[in-house]
Amino acid sequence: MNTLLLKTRPGTLGYSKGKERAIEILKSAREVFIRDGYAKLTMKKIAEHTGIAVGNLNYYYPDKQSLIADMLNWIIDDHIKAFEEIKLNAGDSPEAQLTAIVHYLVADCGKIESSGFFPELWALSNHDPAAEIRMDELYRKARMVLNDLVIQLNPKLSTQCREQLALFISASIEGLVPFVGSGKRFNSDIPAMQNIAGLSFVSLVKNITEEDIKQF
Repeated sequence: MNTLLLKTRPGTLGYSKGKERAIEILKSAREVFIRDGYAKLTMKKIAEHTGIAVGNLNYYYPDKQSLIADMLNWIIDDHIKAFEEIKLNAGDSPEAQLTAIVHYLVADCGKIESSGFFPELWALSNHDPAAEIRMDELYRKARMVLNDLVIQLNPKLSTQCREQLALFISASIEGLVPFVGSGKRFNSDIPAMQNIAGLSFVSLVKNITEEDIKQF
């Protein structure tokens, strides 16, 4: 777990116990968010799930909005750290790194944490500007990892085309969630989806041209 820089209470995490408690709160918030949805997410439920009093929770977060903002920042940072570890473990080959990242993202679609969390986040972002900003930031950072690999595999593409290709890959993988998510009919097909997506996207990135993307 990465070290979280708490946004709402500067200095609160100066001590290890404070950091540990903040992570416990954010984990509880994510679990209640997945279980009950944003509409039924309350500070009382989060405090109960964490095993602390509401007043203690308010010491870290004065309201639900500030807690949600930090929860999303924490999740963003955790995903980016995972991407870097995956790339490192995959070796120096950009093909192997892209394949590993794609496999990770497809597998993540099938986890209960992701298949429950992200649909709730998408729904929340439709009417909460702050959540929409955080969601866009999460996906922007994920696309930056993909974009860097596209640069290595197909350096002839323009900046715009690279960004469009990274967007297409990210959006295509996210589209699997309703089908391979936890408890969904095709959840057991995730290994096959990983292989299909890995091969498809590596081939696409290496062979697509500027003209392919821009032609009408």
